Amino acid sequence: MTRENSLDYDRIALDNFRNVIARKKLHEALNEVVREGDKVSVIVLETPAEEYAETNISSIEYLLNNGYEGVYMSFQRPYDNICSLFSKNGIDMEKLYIIDNATGFSGEKQKFQPRCINITAGKGIEKNVKAIKVALSKLKCKKRFVYIDSLTTMALHETLSETSRFPEVLIKKLKSKEFEDVKLIFNVAQQLKGKRYNENVSVYADEHLHLGLCT
Repeated sequence: MTRENSLDYDRIALDNFRNVIARKKLHEALNEVVREGDKVSVIVLETPAEEYAETNISSIEYLLNNGYEGVYMSFQRPYDNICSLFSKNGIDMEKLYIIDNATGFSGEKQKFQPRCINITAGKGIEKNVKAIKVALSKLKCKKRFVYIDSLTTMALHETLSETSRFPEVLIKKLKSKEFEDVKLIFNVAQQLKGKRYNENVSVYADEHLHLGLCT
């Protein structure tokens, strides 16, 4: 093995080690707030930008492995991309409904998928809240969650007032008796902590997890 190949191998081994540690840290943190009988319902994950995708994968992996089924709302990635990414990481897509805003934002043609709800661009937050309620009602599992992958991306396509209002409207809807058992998780970028829409999430959060996953 050449010195260059050896260094490449060491880098890959180190990256793999860090990923294992990162997942373990995240799962331990989630375990503290997502327990059966725990009253915590709104969780904010503050995540470094470079760990954003890994946090999404690891969080969904943890929840599904602990008996949850849920709704994943995507503003960043279209449905097919999410399916490919999650499936490669062993995530059972039959336990998820995906709400796809990304395809509508990009202007690409939206396709029917049994586990997907497409959102047309510019329909506002009420359309998203309604889609979440519809998807939750389809889940037969008693342990349910809603995972919001990126308010940052939403803010690129909706007005600041709409983006800021979204957490409040969604949380109030999910506080009804029908959905009081649902865990609601927002993944937000630490670098954008001071943004108004992120601050609005923080007001309603029961728990914050500050994730510097690989440090």
